[in-house]
Amino acid sequence: MLVHLKERASRLKAETYALYLTARHPGTPWYAKLLVAGIVAYALSPSGKSASRIAGIVIVAIWIALAALAAAWAYSFLNPS
Repeated sequence: MLVHLKERASRLKAETYALYLTARHPGTPWYAKLLVAGIVAYALSPSGKSASRIAGIVIVAIWIALAALAAAWAYSFLNPS
């Protein structure tokens, strides 16, 4: 079981790095970058009793910041001045 968990952790690390590279690529559309941010925020979200209160606060702050950025983008897109 420990070997299985180590393999999963290794795959998760590789997939997270792939998402990072995808988000950093200049050819990646904004909506894909937004999706990557959501996936990363979900992956970092605390689960169960093992998560600390500080980690929960950080994750909530990330979600609020992402929502604010999305709202600002939508406002500027819908109301060009």
